[in-house]
Amino acid sequence: MHPIYAATPLENPGSQIKLLMCNSGTENDDPPSYSMSTYSLDLGWPEYVAISYTWGDVGPTLPLAVNGQVMRVRLHCWHALWQLRYHGFTGNLWIDSICINQEDYVEKSAQVSMMGQIYKNATSVAACIGSGDTLRRLGTSSESTIQALDYLEDAPYFSRIWIKQEIVL
Repeated sequence: MHPIYAATPLENPGSQIKLLMCNSGTENDDPPSYSMSTYSLDLGWPEYVAISYTWGDVGPTLPLAVNGQVMRVRLHCWHALWQLRYHGFTGNLWIDSICINQEDYVEKSAQVSMMGQIYKNATSVAACIGSGDTLRRLGTSSESTIQALDYLEDAPYFSRIWIKQEIVL
């Protein structure tokens, strides 16, 4: 188990969540720095933005500092967090691959069963459908617009089963 999870356990994973907060710095910090805290839902839902994204390939991984501990995350997770930092977001974040201890079956099971509530109670949901490089290369002509829509239609993000729930909520 990564030390960050030992330091931020969910004593009751059915009525608590973990949230990340971006620490001060710039989008170019290496590694980007975050704080993770546990919140009891018995006191009501805190304000946070839930991040919807695809996990992507297992490698490569990139470093993040969470509560002073470096952890490695998949490229898509890192990129989704980078996009929010780049656009100046400074509030609480919920992103499943970090805010759920993926190695703790009890926590993971309870948190996955709460995902509908987690998305429903988020202040907003940030969708990271990719880096934007492909769309940027397509240009702005009407033909490019059609190509962009075709690209979005085939994007891995929209083929995920979870996305249907995340969009509805």
